[in-house]
Amino acid sequence: MTLELRILDTLRSQPGLDLERLHLSIADGGLVTLQGIVRTYADKCAVEDAVLHVPDVAGVRNVLEVRLTIGDYRTDTTLERVLREMIDALARMPSERPRVSVAGGWVTLEGSVTHAFQKQLVANAVREVAGVVGVTNQIAVAMERRAERPPLSCATS
Repeated sequence: MTLELRILDTLRSQPGLDLERLHLSIADGGLVTLQGIVRTYADKCAVEDAVLHVPDVAGVRNVLEVRLTIGDYRTDTTLERVLREMIDALARMPSERPRVSVAGGWVTLEGSVTHAFQKQLVANAVREVAGVVGVTNQIAVAMERRAERPPLSCATS
């Protein structure tokens, strides 16, 4: 089975994806470029994560476009309020929470946390919120004693 067929087979197992709207190309060495349209930022990240776990995939260039449905659209002000409340509700966070701003559905996270897992926790939670089209994670990690694990894809773009 070719690499392309293995990738498509993997993507078929992802719930809610419209494979007719996704296109992929594979360069020598196993670098996969993802193009097309998805309905949520969570879908964009899920596609990338799934492809990265296919054997022989060396890397992913994710240029999928997020096109929100009317049901998932939120104004920037509403989305910012929802995200602030969600971040405030997260457990295992420092007392001073990361800041969030939104422009055109694109979320920017700023501030600092004490551990890398907190930075990843915020990014992973934000990517699942309806109305988010992208995330820039500029949260600084003030202190980490253990070796830092590589970030999950999509959560640090």
